[in-house]
Amino acid sequence: MNKKILLFTLILFTNIPAFFANDTSLVIYNNTILPISNKIGMINSINSTESERYFKEMFEEDFNLEWIDKYIMDDYKYSFTKENSKFLAQLLPIKGSIYVGKMNYKPSNRTISVLIENNLIVQIIIDKNIDKIISMKFISSS
Repeated sequence: MNKKILLFTLILFTNIPAFFANDTSLVIYNNTILPISNKIGMINSINSTESERYFKEMFEEDFNLEWIDKYIMDDYKYSFTKENSKFLAQLLPIKGSIYVGKMNYKPSNRTISVLIENNLIVQIIIDKNIDKIISMKFISSS
């Protein structure tokens, strides 16, 4: 009888952490063990941070003047639209898969790579202070 009680107690104590586990363990998992794409590197979970949701929403919206005002830094609007308008008008909104890579932080800006429908890589440079795009480069991954 004592062996059964001892065994039950041992099982109970080894499973206590599972009973009290919370979402922080999932956050730690998302920040440390991420899937890796051979095209853009580590892929963040869309639910992990607001930045990733921001980029997903950006590519799911229609391309128009409101999109430019919302996402492009004022000083770069003219050159950005001259360079990218035709392509973005055909591309947006994205209905397929969008994968957001790990954000790279620089002193005055942030860079990120986004994989769209597994065939287009978009490299984006964002101003750190106002969260608006400075540059966007499209690379075919086919």
